[in-house]
Amino acid sequence: MKKIDISDELYNRTLEFKNVVEAVIDEDLEVDEFFPSIISLGIDSMLSDLIGNLELEILIKSFKQLGERYPKEVYGYITETMKEGAAVNERNRLRQKMGFRPQEDNEMQ
Repeated sequence: MKKIDISDELYNRTLEFKNVVEAVIDEDLEVDEFFPSIISLGIDSMLSDLIGNLELEILIKSFKQLGERYPKEVYGYITETMKEGAAVNERNRLRQKMGFRPQEDNEMQ
């Protein structure tokens, strides 16, 4: 595991903010689990700020380009997501579009 150095001021500020988060979720958090979580949330938030306002057409084009560059990862991710059931309605729509009948709930189990 990598270690990072931060200023005492940022460390203390983050610890105090941890108290705010604990009050909201009504649960105590360990410092070692809080710091990675807050960094991850910060990255997610910045990424959302960067791409959140892009037009759908640009996002789709970018996704297609990712699929061309990293087919195993991108198409593997799509496959896993669909298998987990996150896209059942979309899969049924595509089945109908391809000429197949939609699966019934009891057929999907």
